[in-house]
Parts: sequence; C-alpha cells; structure tokens
Amino acid sequence: MKHKFLGIYVLALVMVLGVSLVSADTECPTNSCPLNVTLNLGNSAPVITSVTAPANIVLNGGTNKIVYILFVADDANGNTDLNDSSAKVDMEDEAANIITSSGCTASVVNVSATEYNCTLSFPYYSRDDSWTVTASIADNAAATDTDNTQFSTVGALDFVTQDITTIAWATAAVGATDLASDAPMVITNGGNQAYATIAVTAYNATGGASTIPASDFGVSSTAAKYAALIEGTPVNSDATMTLAVNSTPYNVYFFVTLVPGLEATTYTQQNIWTVSVA
Repeated sequence: MKHKFLGIYVLALVMVLGVSLVSADTECPTNSCPLNVTLNLGNSAPVITSVTAPANIVLNGGTNKIVYILFVADDANGNTDLNDSSAKVDMEDEAANIITSSGCTASVVNVSATEYNCTLSFPYYSRDDSWTVTASIADNAAATDTDNTQFSTVGALDFVTQDITTIAWATAAVGATDLASDAPMVITNGGNQAYATIAVTAYNATGGASTIPASDFGVSSTAAKYAALIEGTPVNSDATMTLAVNSTPYNVYFFVTLVPGLEATTYTQQNIWTVSVA
C-alpha cells in the first residue's frame, strides 16, 4: 500500500510541472509571433586622426603672436558624440612652460569626424625652443584621446626699443659737474633674448669754436654717474645690470661736466652716439 501511494504522488507532481511549463509560453496569434529586440551598444572613445601645426613660429616684437593649430577627431558613435567644448591644444617647451589654447572652433568633416581650429597666444618673450604640440578631445561619455606627436620651433627674437632718440640738456651753465640730462633713455627688451651688457659709444660735441670732449660725458643705470665715456669706444652703463627677458625697462642716464671757457651756444655730437646691447 505504501508503494502504491508513492507512485500516485510522483505522477501527480509530474503532471503539475507539465502544466506549469506549458502555461509559460506565449501564444502566437494567427501563427504570427511578435518579437522585441534589445541591444546595448557600448561607447567608442574618440580618436584624433591628424594634427596640423606650423614647423616654425616667428614671434612678434613687444606683443603677442597668434598661432592656430588644427586637429581632426573621429568618433565611431558619430560627430555629435564629440564634446566640442573639451577640445584644446597645449604647447610645452623643454623648460616645461605651457601655453594653452584660448578656444577651438569646430567644423564638421563628416558624420563621424570634426575638425578643430585652436587659437594660442605666444608672448614675445616665449622661449626659443622646440615646443611639443598636445591636442586632446573628450566625448559625451568622458572618454578621451590625446596626440602629442607634433612639434613647432620658436625662433630667437632680438627686439630692443628706445623711447627717445635725443639726449638733451635744455639749460646748462659752465661749471656744472655731472649734470644729468633732462630725461634718461628707456631701453625695453621686447624679444626673447637676454643681454649681459648695455654700452654707450660717444663722440665729442661741438658748438661754435668750442668742443666738449666725450670724456666729459658720463653714463649710468642710476641717477648717479657710473663711468665717463670714451671717444668712439663702447662703455658699459653699469657693472652688473643686464637686460633680461620679460624684464622691466632699463634706464640709461647721461651726465655732462662743463668746464670754464666753453662758448655759450648749442652743442651737437660730431658723430651719432649709439647705445648697444650684447
């Protein structure tokens, strides 16, 4: 009797499971079965395919130089997946000075690619060096790509300016010693080269029958005379002062000693004086 009842229980269980499996199916009405499709497509990172940079950059004296760098980015998910606002270009010299683009203009190339025109501003004192060009872009999922395979060379720039071309003493009297001129000459370094010396080459000044020898003139980087000038020979304006890159302007002061016996008239130099940097 116990075996008989066990067989009945097993049969009943199989029948119940069979009914449950059949009930999970979906009937196809009129023999046409509907079907939904789901596919999760992953994000593809952008790829920078080209970078165009100038081989050489010629700086502008005393002001900034605008440089344009172009690069093309491609995204398999379409160009609308590129985050245009993330596009940028960095340029770095061998001393780790970095200039970053102020903005990039986007232009569609095709359904998957965009070209970016990035603007960089190089100060006149930018280092004469090889600069690495690094372009970068991100997509809307924050995936990124970077290209640093291009280089530009910034050349040396010698550019020195003076504020006045005439050294004058509007009023002077015989007997004056080391009398300062009306104003110093201001020398400004508007390039990317440093200079170790600033020297003045002077000549005698004549007026009527009188002569003020070059040696009666003096020069300095301060309001006190540093050295007497020498006819036709460069004389440094200071023992240690230099004209550095991106430095404040440099003042060159001039002085004169007027000995008794000079004629009261206007004196001018016999040859053009020069102020040279080296």
